[in-house]
Amino acid sequence: MARPDPYSTVYLDSCVLTRFFARGDGWERVQRIMDAADAGQFEIYVSTFSLVECLAQSPNPHPDVGLDARVLDYVGGARVVPVEFGREVAIQARELHLTKQYKLGDAIHIASAIEAGVDVLFTFDKDDFPIGTKVGTVWVDLPYLPGEPTLFDHD
Repeated sequence: MARPDPYSTVYLDSCVLTRFFARGDGWERVQRIMDAADAGQFEIYVSTFSLVECLAQSPNPHPDVGLDARVLDYVGGARVVPVEFGREVAIQARELHLTKQYKLGDAIHIASAIEAGVDVLFTFDKDDFPIGTKVGTVWVDLPYLPGEPTLFDHD
């Protein structure tokens, strides 16, 4: 199955947000995705779970209050559609963890994306997410813009 291109809705997991706000590898790609969303090409969804998880993903050994403030502002702002971490997401995440052996945090993000009904979930976590595949109704991939070539995307 081919990845959705174009897509109308995209979900950003916590590592995408952390890399963007900490200016880690790939942040420029995320900036282009955010700019395209701001231009009305598609909508961005983010789980409220990211408000907690981004604290643990900071590249610093201690919580980065600046990074935390930027994530809090972004997730609470008008630029994204928040996905609440509620009972339905928790039940679906539990099932994904038990049946597919996804780490709990990853299962929460996949379940959140499925619950939100988005087209694609973006992550930089190639070790734990099934990159380039569909889980339930959601395509999971490295961040890409509509129309970009797929060659070498998963290297």
